[in-house]
Amino acid sequence: MYSDILCLVGLASILNSIIIFNTTDFAVTDTRIIAKTGFLRRRSLELMLTKVESILVNQSIAGRIFNYGVIVVVGTGGTKESFPYINDPMEFRKRINAQIAGIT
Repeated sequence: MYSDILCLVGLASILNSIIIFNTTDFAVTDTRIIAKTGFLRRRSLELMLTKVESILVNQSIAGRIFNYGVIVVVGTGGTKESFPYINDPMEFRKRINAQIAGIT
């Protein structure tokens, strides 16, 4: 009985992660960062590159092994947006930093 419940909880967690992963879009243009996530509920962020203070990358051990993590974009004025289950988060941060360096 308990193993069935545990199996269902694990399956629901995996399904939730797959949905988040497949419904998340990120883009870095020459002027802004655009992030959209969600299936039924939509959450989006557009942040001008000149307003980005820092980009944080959080990766668990499993995230390091499977190359995914959480991106936290901190903007001026205290804007702090977190986006989980991002594929290759270090590359994403590197591309943002390259665009910011091109502006200055």
